[in-house]
Amino acid sequence: MEKALHKRIRNISLILMSLILLSVLIALIFSDTTITEMGPLSGIICCFCLLSIFTSWLNIHQEFTWIRKAAKRSLYIYPIIIVVFVPILMFVGNFPSFLKIPIIIISGTLVLYFTILFLLQIFLFTDATALTGNIIFISLIILWIYLKRYHILFSGVAITLINLLFSIGSFMYGIRCLYLAGKNRFLKYASFWCSCLITVTFIGFVCKVQHWPGGRILENIMYFLLIPGTLVVLLTLPSSGYFEWQPVHKKILKRLIIPWTLIFTLAIIRFLLPEVQKVIWNSTPKVNNYGFEMVDYGIENKNGLISE
Repeated sequence: MEKALHKRIRNISLILMSLILLSVLIALIFSDTTITEMGPLSGIICCFCLLSIFTSWLNIHQEFTWIRKAAKRSLYIYPIIIVVFVPILMFVGNFPSFLKIPIIIISGTLVLYFTILFLLQIFLFTDATALTGNIIFISLIILWIYLKRYHILFSGVAITLINLLFSIGSFMYGIRCLYLAGKNRFLKYASFWCSCLITVTFIGFVCKVQHWPGGRILENIMYFLLIPGTLVVLLTLPSSGYFEWQPVHKKILKRLIIPWTLIFTLAIIRFLLPEVQKVIWNSTPKVNNYGFEMVDYGIENKNGLISE
């Protein structure tokens, strides 16, 4: 059964990648679209397709114990790697030209390698019902949104990294849930699509905070799917035999509720409390006005009547 599921995931991922690449090729040939316009979004989708194959493969190949041991050690090494090598990558432009390429290759490889191991340990190899990882990530996201608003040093890099890690990890956990759900079809599909929505949402947050293209599209997709998805789950959950579920399946659903609650809260704020929405996302530097806090009135120069 697991091998059949892995084959299905692999085939769907490869078909989706082929369709994405074909659509990009057709758009480049028959329209004025440039690769810079379609490249980022199509590249992200293709990367997640490859990630789904890799995650599924690890789920059915549990005999590679060295991967588990390396992933467990990464919990202690990864924070050091981030503190040391991410600043190096940020300021690599200040290094001599003959050192830039070796520094980028070495630092980028180390960061990527330990990032993968760290995500594997948190979202794939630990107890599937553990809530600690989710709580820590959500707390850090809320903290860094606050710090980003007040332009704290490195807050933009931190919130970008945290959101991306949680997005990728949530998608990996969704693939894992396809195997953990077993014959529970409701949990299998609900957990996977819930994880996909969480992934899209937090990638959208990154694009929104960093003002990258595609943030508005991802945000609209999230809000468009959030309300119907929540209603469908709530209305169909009682008829799914929830009270007869295995305890592990109930705990998996509870783990997914934590980030879903945050997303739903932000959606409510967006539509029902627009002033709070502005406070959260729109950061404006504070200007100190001295005296009676009156700003000097600037006389408008019309038709050159005011001499310079």
